[in-house]
Amino acid sequence: MKRRIPVTLAAVVLGGAFALLCGPATRGEDKSDKSDQSAKAADPSDQSANASDPSAQRASATGNPEGRRVTFPAGVKLKDKPTKEDHGSILKPLASITEAALTKDGFDDVVERLVDADRKRIGKEGAADRKYDDLNARADSLRKAYKEKYGKDFKIDTDKAFPQVGTIAGEVEDPQAVASAWPVPAVSPAEGEAVTARAKESGATEATKDSKIEKGRDLAIATFPEARAGKVPALNVSLIQEATGWRIDIPDTTTGQQLHDNLLKHLNHLADMQAQWPVEAEVAQLVFARHVLMGVYGVDMQAPKRSGSDDAASRSDERQNQK
Repeated sequence: MKRRIPVTLAAVVLGGAFALLCGPATRGEDKSDKSDQSAKAADPSDQSANASDPSAQRASATGNPEGRRVTFPAGVKLKDKPTKEDHGSILKPLASITEAALTKDGFDDVVERLVDADRKRIGKEGAADRKYDDLNARADSLRKAYKEKYGKDFKIDTDKAFPQVGTIAGEVEDPQAVASAWPVPAVSPAEGEAVTARAKESGATEATKDSKIEKGRDLAIATFPEARAGKVPALNVSLIQEATGWRIDIPDTTTGQQLHDNLLKHLNHLADMQAQWPVEAEVAQLVFARHVLMGVYGVDMQAPKRSGSDDAASRSDERQNQK
């Protein structure tokens, strides 16, 4: 893990920021066509580009096939034949950390979804043992509002909510090379800027037993696709396989208080934009997950002014992402 890189994620409103982050409130595409595309998007075995160019280590078409593709840092061998089960197991902690964030006294369960080194660091601060009335109150109000709108308790169905969240999996071959560039930036760097270069500029770290960056260790990256005609960049989630399953890896400078503050900020945003929640429950689940993970990584939002024509183009882009 490495020093935290603060990132500001630009956001705009379609009568609110929800349309920006998860797509339009309605999706009227042909259902059979939509099913074919969703099935194709959810199939992590489609990594034909990697078969001919393994050094490129590009994300498969599981998520954001038209956008910038995330890469593993040097020292990671891309998995040759990932299965749907691999893909599903990587997505599982994204769903469970979101559900934990929306549960009373769930902060300790949020921390439990992080890698061992993060759990230990935040545990030493005592943050995971505290009760947070502000988080509890907001989580309770969001769950009640969700149930009132969608007629069911909040629970993420990864097959329906995450069809466009892409995953790549690999194995550590050179621990020291990987440690200097892991976790990858939550928001991908600009075109032409290498992930490894950005990591080294921020201060490289050493591979240690606590970091779990060791030869043979499985790593993964899950990517929420870019949205709004590229105005919202892809969001990358770095994961490490531990004995109990996949865990989310965050920068080792993130404190328990920062994690609390960032989560609360995004939960408050979800509440503020309640009037713009999507019509379909699974689209709302995607929105909630994206916000929780933005909070976990300390990715902020702003709302710049936009022209009507630009906004219309962006809505069209979101519609494609949600097919």
